[in-house]
Amino acid sequence: MRVNPMLDWSYKNVWRTIREFNIPYCTLYDQGYSSLGSVHNTTRNPALVQVRTDGTEIYLPPDSLHDDLCERKGRH
Repeated sequence: MRVNPMLDWSYKNVWRTIREFNIPYCTLYDQGYSSLGSVHNTTRNPALVQVRTDGTEIYLPPDSLHDDLCERKGRH
């Protein structure tokens, strides 16, 4: 389902509301995706990757983005 904004909310506002009201969302967002397109143009967002001290990578949830402009960094 695609949701088109009616309000001029920031990316942080959207995720704050989703978390606060426990609104269901696609679990891909918890796997490092911050913007979903097709399987041909969507990858995990590199702005959400965090490298642990042992060298392994984990992906933070999308509400961890510091810059709203990074939302589509995983889209090509």
